[in-house]
Amino acid sequence: MDSSARPRPSPSGNPSSIEQLGSRLDSWKEIAAYLGRSEKTVRRWEDKEELPVHRLLHEKGGSVYGYTAELDAWRNARKVATKHEMVATAVDTKIGNRDAPIAELERTEDRLAKPQRRPWFVSLCLIATLSVIGLLVGAHQGLFLRALRPVPIQSLAVLPLENLSGDAEWEYFADGMTAELTTELAKISSLRVISRTSAMHYKHTHKSLKEIARELNVDAVVDGEVLNSKQRVRVTAQLIQTATDGHLWAETYECDLRDAVELQSDVAESITKAIKARVTGAERARLAGGHRVDPEAYQAYLKGRYYWNKRGESGLKKSVEYFHLAINTDPQYALAYAALADSYQLMGVHEWAPIKGAYSQAKWAATKALGLNNSLGEAHTVLAGVRYGLDRDWRGAEREFKLALELSPGYATAHARYAVFLMRMGRTAEGLAEVHKAQSLDPLSPGVFSSLGRQLLSARRYDEAIGQFQNALEMDPDLAVAHMHLGRAYEGKGNFEKAIDELRKAAALSAGPVELATLAHAYARRGYMLQARSILRDLEERSARAYVPPYDMAIVYAGLGKKDRAFEWLAKSCKEQDVELVALNADLELDDLHSDPRFQDLLHCVGLHQ
Repeated sequence: MDSSARPRPSPSGNPSSIEQLGSRLDSWKEIAAYLGRSEKTVRRWEDKEELPVHRLLHEKGGSVYGYTAELDAWRNARKVATKHEMVATAVDTKIGNRDAPIAELERTEDRLAKPQRRPWFVSLCLIATLSVIGLLVGAHQGLFLRALRPVPIQSLAVLPLENLSGDAEWEYFADGMTAELTTELAKISSLRVISRTSAMHYKHTHKSLKEIARELNVDAVVDGEVLNSKQRVRVTAQLIQTATDGHLWAETYECDLRDAVELQSDVAESITKAIKARVTGAERARLAGGHRVDPEAYQAYLKGRYYWNKRGESGLKKSVEYFHLAINTDPQYALAYAALADSYQLMGVHEWAPIKGAYSQAKWAATKALGLNNSLGEAHTVLAGVRYGLDRDWRGAEREFKLALELSPGYATAHARYAVFLMRMGRTAEGLAEVHKAQSLDPLSPGVFSSLGRQLLSARRYDEAIGQFQNALEMDPDLAVAHMHLGRAYEGKGNFEKAIDELRKAAALSAGPVELATLAHAYARRGYMLQARSILRDLEERSARAYVPPYDMAIVYAGLGKKDRAFEWLAKSCKEQDVELVALNADLELDDLHSDPRFQDLLHCVGLHQ
């Protein structure tokens, strides 16, 4: 027992009362620690299952307290009430400890607590009920009985698992387990699983599960907790159907940290069985694909994912360090190679590293990952980007995208990147369809709203695009890419003052070559030649000490109306296999060059010629 749980005199001062009540616990924290669960869980038990918690009101507010004997009696009664439930049996069997806290289950106390009715009264009620049901069935041709069937679960969200370690430094572990469980469930094609990005909005939220489900448009949520040490991990999870607030499944897993990857697969498989999801043989095999991994490698991988999700330049560079540490510790760790590939590709996309070099590294890491495990949708997604961005192999890229989506149909990033690919090919309608799929999986992601805006911008539907970029910026006012594309949309409409204002914001947030080049283009189109040429000089000076994509230089010259100089830089972009050149058919900054015969040569260079 926790040392903070110390005996205190009862109000009556009767010594026997102390023995009967046990020790007194003076806060939610103490009560939660005694029961071995989180504060969130014990608060829910008090609200939903009559956990014996007392309240003491005073001038400054109120406080709670509980007695260990009362809590023990409640817990024992709860075990008895649920001992015949399949879920409770599975929990006890799994953890191998009858005295361990049982995961939250459907309440049966209300049923047990009801007073016994006289047999004749029960019979009369039963006859009346059956008669009503018979009439309704006959009148509505079976609609009533169909309404009694449980609502199928077709969509769910994995809410952020709570860190029970008591150490904030282990937050990365709980967040990482949340993301990995989401990834596992996203392999099931019959199930719509909300992306980790949207689900993380509800970390430390006070919203009810019904509110969360309504906002995410899902049928159920997975809620749970993680308790870990350097060598062991324990995960308690429960699946709740939000329409009925019914617990469909609950279980506690405990294993060696080496088996954590396999544990994630086990949890995902248990959830799919609980909701009776349609799972193909291939999907079942992928769910069972977990393997033992070195504990240090696993922790390094989760730390890498933690920094990867921060997305900024420093976060991505930090993620690369941790992913390298993971694969150096465990060279057979396919997931770490896949994550490393994604980090390298994003470094190139954002021009935080020389693009060609970053894509080459991404190709190496993705190929290595697929050599170890060919079923990783994340690695196939990266390889698809490399295929058309670096290798100019558009058909090969599309094969990789389709394979990625077959393996991980719920991977929102794959849908969003496939949409960009389709946009650059000029297949706008298909691109919009894919980005809408991404949005259904990641409804609270500003990046997905920005991606939808880019699709509309490519179709020159400026007003609609502006609305999507504004939605993205409402979620994240510091999203540089949304400010940049919003500025481009305003420029497309001819509203240069608003365009310049947004492009300045983008350059202030991320002064990369692409942001500066786009701003210079808008300056030049507005007639602010002095400012445009000033940026051009800055980019030329920068190119002497760091990589500046030739494509960005071409954008500036196109804005200045110097077509020959623009084509010179585009030719250089072609020669150097500049990844950005694949966007030339979609970017409005080069619209004035399309009628020039030299433009067809560029399309041929990137493999987009007719």
